[in-house]
Amino acid sequence: MTKKTVFFLLWTSLATAVLYFLHITGSQTIARAILPVSFISILVALLHGTTTSVLVGFFAPTASFLATGLPQVDLLLPMVLESVTVGLLAPVFQGKFRNLYLTCVFDFVSAKIVWILAVYLGKSDVKVRVDILSGLVGLGFQLIFIPMVYKILVKSFKIEKQKGGI
Repeated sequence: MTKKTVFFLLWTSLATAVLYFLHITGSQTIARAILPVSFISILVALLHGTTTSVLVGFFAPTASFLATGLPQVDLLLPMVLESVTVGLLAPVFQGKFRNLYLTCVFDFVSAKIVWILAVYLGKSDVKVRVDILSGLVGLGFQLIFIPMVYKILVKSFKIEKQKGGI
């Protein structure tokens, strides 16, 4: 339980710090394009499981909102739901496909469907088409970097376990 708590705090802090940096620099467009919370939620889901990832997906946007006022209040719920969906479905897709690329694509599509529903139901003032198109850039980054980062982290965790660490 202690390890899960430490990993939850570590990943939530990282996601919140990235969001905070992007928001205080006025880079909301970049944040929408690179999808930092989704990126981190997928990695957390694959490395530490659904529970930790769902918690990170919930708390990172919320902490960013409390710290910077961004994302806008009408986008907070869609962003939280999108991040939580990523955390819930990444392990399912990974178990089904056993392929990180397919996991990223199906996770992206599922999370965007949830995001669109949340935006429409919440009557948020967002251009959905623009957000999805800019999100495709984030999907590209995910397809490039998630398999690479995942493999590096899995190897480092195995090395630490052999040394008696994590």
